[in-house]
Amino acid sequence: MFSEKRTPISELVKGIPDRPLREPALVLLACLFNVFQIYQLSVSLTQTPIVDPWMGEYWLIMVMGTVSALIGWYVAFSIILLIGAGVVYFLNRRAGGALILVISIIGILVGFVSFGMGFMLGMNAMRIIIGFLSPIFGLIAGISGVRAQKPPTTQEAQEII
Repeated sequence: MFSEKRTPISELVKGIPDRPLREPALVLLACLFNVFQIYQLSVSLTQTPIVDPWMGEYWLIMVMGTVSALIGWYVAFSIILLIGAGVVYFLNRRAGGALILVISIIGILVGFVSFGMGFMLGMNAMRIIIGFLSPIFGLIAGISGVRAQKPPTTQEAQEII
C-alpha cells in the first residue's frame, strides 16, 4: 500500500523535535562559565591596590581598565549568547546558530586578552581554562545550529507502509 505524505514516515519515526535543546543547553553552559569568569575578574579587580595617578603607577590603572572592560565584555557576551539561544529555540535554528557562532569567534579572540590578564594578575590555570571553554562551547553550539537544520521537503514522497 502506498501513502503520499509531505513528511516521510522515516522522519516522523525519528522524532525530530520542533524545538532544539542541544544548542540552548550548550549556550547556558557557556553562560555559566562566563558568570564564573566575571566573578574571578571582579575579585581580582577588588584586590588591586588603589592608585594615585600622580604617583606614576599607570600600569595598574591600565590593568584596572582592562579588567573592567573584560567584565563588560563577558556580560555582553552572555547576553548575546542568550539572545542567540532564544533565536535558535523560538525562531530559526540557522540564524541563531550563526549569531552564536560569530559572537563565539569574537569570544575566542577576547579569550587571548583574558589569557594575558591571567599572567598579569597571577597565573591561575582555572582562569585560563574557563576563558577558553566558554567560547568553545559557543562555537560547538553555533556550528551545530548552523548545520543541523535540514531544508524542508517540498516534494511529495512515496513510502511503502
